[in-house]
Parts: sequence; structure tokens; C-alpha cells
Amino acid sequence: MEIPRILNTPVEIRNAILRQLPTVKDIFSAIKSNKSFYEAFREDNTTVFYVLQKRVDSKLLPYAAAFLELHKLPRTSSHSQDAFSILGKCFDCPPSQAREHLAQITLREALQITDLYETVSSFATKYSARALSLIRNDELLQDSISSFTSSEISRIERTFYIFEIYCTLFGQSQPRLSFNEQSALFFKRFAPWENEQLVCVHEFLLDELKPAFNEVAAHDIRFGELSISWVGYESSWLQGYVSLGLKYLKQVTTASTYEQRHHLLDEKLSISSERPVLADCLLDTNDLYFGGINGLDHQTMLQLRQLPSQHTKFDPDDGPAQIWYQAHEGDHSTQYVSAEDYRASRKIGYVMMDLSRKQDMASFDGPQKSIEWDDFDDENYSQQYEQQQKSFQIRSEIFIRGGRGWWSDGDTSRIQWHDPSSLS
Repeated sequence: MEIPRILNTPVEIRNAILRQLPTVKDIFSAIKSNKSFYEAFREDNTTVFYVLQKRVDSKLLPYAAAFLELHKLPRTSSHSQDAFSILGKCFDCPPSQAREHLAQITLREALQITDLYETVSSFATKYSARALSLIRNDELLQDSISSFTSSEISRIERTFYIFEIYCTLFGQSQPRLSFNEQSALFFKRFAPWENEQLVCVHEFLLDELKPAFNEVAAHDIRFGELSISWVGYESSWLQGYVSLGLKYLKQVTTASTYEQRHHLLDEKLSISSERPVLADCLLDTNDLYFGGINGLDHQTMLQLRQLPSQHTKFDPDDGPAQIWYQAHEGDHSTQYVSAEDYRASRKIGYVMMDLSRKQDMASFDGPQKSIEWDDFDDENYSQQYEQQQKSFQIRSEIFIRGGRGWWSDGDTSRIQWHDPSSLS
């Protein structure tokens, strides 16, 4: 069989071909399927990064570098001085230095970064679509915001990276770190409007996981025996699952059957119960900035400007800071990060927006008043809570008698019965 001419070309030509491939995964396929391309690939260790940076936004490279380095740390030292140094090296340097840091990465490492980027991009696209859908239904904003700019999309993606870095840092720490310890390593690196960006992403991910989690928590007999709550956002189990990270969340939220979703949730059940509750920590960041004050004024904002601010060092657009201040100015509160009244504002990504949106947002008479969202209903909540507690009792009794599997009120046809003595 005649060998294709392209494979007899000089190594430089074959490397040039590899550099024209759209993704790192295509490089992997090429060198795996053909020895000649593999030999050319081994001659130039910069090919991988050349292709990678075509795919990953350069502004996101410092976060990709941090993710990669943190994953190399031993499980028990993810919160150590090593982690602090990694965050400082990757976060406090401009993207150009991150490019230098990543220039010699291996193919395996590049595949890790590519997988994370694709997951981040998928969730960021969903977040953007939901936000724009809400905006289109609002009389004040529907004519002024029809799409997000490239810088706004980059901010959204960057915040998903920050979320994943948080999960990598504190999801693996043994024992669980206190808020003060987490703050010294992580939260103090960000201004309040930047931590508010993280709240936007975290609440979105809770919303994304909630349908799958609720379905299993409401019907699985073992989950009922453990009294795993699905009513309301306060479920520590739901938040524990979210803290397992983006890759896991994508698996659960894209699973096509109940059986697949149940398997993914059940196998991480014991792990999720030990995860840190990010929502509590984000709420506690208010004490970092606003302890002792009761109202946000211009002087306070000037003081906040002097704090370390991770994103704004390399983000020339001041929109997130100014729109956040505009939304909260004059509020007499002690909560300006993760405030309940601004949950709807976060759904449209108010702290992700460019400065050019400031006037539009100024005419927006309080997102929490203008956008229809799931208002808390005391009567409905009480009814759901009573149903939940009743189901716990019923499923616990079934569990003791050896029943496992799917249960619903009035439908026991899918219960799998076992001899209780044979179950551990």
C-alpha cells in the first residue's frame, strides 16, 4: 500500500499541519492514529500550547494555569502554603505570563484544560441564555440588551473558573477549613462585586442541579431513610453536591434517565455531605468589607477601591464595580454580597455587565421588583415541607423492611424487596 505523500514530508511541514488543527483533541487523534505525525509532534513541544490558545481565551489562561497546578498538589495539602503560592503566581500575573507558564505543558495537561474549558463554556452559555431570556421579558431592559458582549461572556466564563478553583481548593481539604482560613487563601483576593459574581454562578448551578436532585431525593428510599431534604435552597445536601465541581455537575445535569441520575448522586452521597457550603462563606464575606457599617456610601466605595481586586487588575472595564455600587447605593443593610433581595439581579448577571450598560441599569427600578422569579410562598413551602417529612417516615419504614429503589406516594410497584438480614 502506498504511503500518502504528506507523511513523507519534512517534520516541519507535519508540525505545521498539526498546528492548523482546531483543538488539542484533534492533535491527540492525529498522533494516535499515525506514527509519522507522532514523530513530528515529539520534535516540537510547543505545538500543544499553540493549538490550545486558539481555543481558550487568553484572559482565562491564568485561571486554567491555577486549576492545573492545584490539581497536582497532594490531597491533604491543597490548602497549604503551596496552594497560596500557586494562586498568587497564577492570579497576580498578567495573561502574558500565564502563556509563558503554560508554553511547555504536556498533551495530557492540555487535554485537562480543554475538557474544563468546554465544560465552563457549556455552563456559561446556559447562564447567558437564561439571563437574556429574563431580560427579554422585562419592559425596561428588553430594548437595550439583546446580547452579551465578548467581555461580558469572558467575565461569566472567568467566574465559572473561579468556582471550579474554589471546589478544587476546599473540596479536597482535610479537615474542612473554617471561613477565616478560606478567606485568607481565597475570598480576600476579590472585591465584593467579584464575590457577588461568584454568587451569581453558584445560585445558577444550584438551579441547574435542583431538578435532578429533587427527583432522586423525593423518590429514592435510601435518600428518604437519610432524611435528605429537597425543599428550599437551604438543603446542605444540594449545596454539597454542587461543590463537587463542574465536571460532575455536567454529568448529572445531562444524564438522560432517572437511573443514570440516581447512580451519579448515590455514589457521591457520603462525599457530598462533607463538602463546604459555599453559600454560607459568600454571605460571611460581608463581614470582610462591611462589618460595623449600615449603609453603602461614596466614602465606603472609595475605601473598597483600595482593597485587592483580582479581576479588575486585568479587566479595563469598570462596569461590574460601578453597576454593583449603583444598585446598592443608599441601601441600609449589612449585606451587599449574596443579599436575598438581589437574587433576581444576579439571575440577569448585573455584576457581569460592561460599563456601557450602567445607564440602562440605572433606569431599571430594581431587578428584584421587575423580573418575575420564584417568590417565596410560605403556604406552598409549608405544604411541601409536610409532604417531605411524611415521605421520610414512610420510606424509612420501607427501608427497615428491606425495600430499596424508587418510591412514590401511592405507587410501590418499583420497590425492590430484600431480606433485611442480608443488607448491610
